[in-house]
Amino acid sequence: MVDWGPAQPYYDWIDQFKTAAAQGLVPNGTQLNPPAYMEVMDAQGNWIRVPQDRQMPIPGDYVPRTFSVSLNGLFPEDVTEYKIRITNFWNVTFDYIGIDISTQKEITVTEILPEATFEPLVFADTTSNASGMFTKYGDVTELLIEADDMYVIGMQGDKMALKFPTANLPALEDGTERSYFLYVASWFKDTPDNWGYGFDFTVEPFPFRDMSGFPYPDTESYPTSEEYTQYIKEWNTRAVNMPETNTNMPLVAEIMKYMAFAGAAIAAILVTLIWKKP
Repeated sequence: MVDWGPAQPYYDWIDQFKTAAAQGLVPNGTQLNPPAYMEVMDAQGNWIRVPQDRQMPIPGDYVPRTFSVSLNGLFPEDVTEYKIRITNFWNVTFDYIGIDISTQKEITVTEILPEATFEPLVFADTTSNASGMFTKYGDVTELLIEADDMYVIGMQGDKMALKFPTANLPALEDGTERSYFLYVASWFKDTPDNWGYGFDFTVEPFPFRDMSGFPYPDTESYPTSEEYTQYIKEWNTRAVNMPETNTNMPLVAEIMKYMAFAGAAIAAILVTLIWKKP
């Protein structure tokens, strides 16, 4: 798991980095928050960085999580002693690392697309001060089929109800099991007094998949094609401004905080795996 700690040291680090960069003390290409990365050792003792799509992800919160990373094909063919090295910028704690050398079992993968309804929570108002043009309520299935830059934009107090039809799933054969995995692609913005450094608690600017970071420089922008312009006009029609008064319900607000975030962009697909029992 990863211990993010309080936000202020993060802010201090960014300010120090920016000051050093302005003074020419930081080489071009230096990353502000380097991602975790894994390396393997070749036969000559040199460390080789693993391709980005095979790297170990950073946990998203304080909750312990298990990650599986395939090592197949990562080592040069002449390697006889297998070594890996993991480097982290954040305070990541590993409780256990194991290597599985068993034979890969035959599995059947089935993708189930969701039916999605976007609606407000009905039992209270939110204390959020998020503002901007959010996605309208109703059937938003069309926006969740692909992980792209046309997404559902929600805030605290919004609810996404997903229904995954399973009637057409094949029957399980004797000796097999079925597991379900939820695939989600999302962004979220935090408040400036927490982790939202460098931007306001507003819908815009929109995040997008090809941005170099957030907030992104003036040389980058959210897609401006007719397709994306139409998406914004058709779907993001719910205006939410800075509220003058809010219902004071701290417990409800705390629950809502975990439901959605300002600028949250969501795409979800359910995947099932079927394999033989051992």
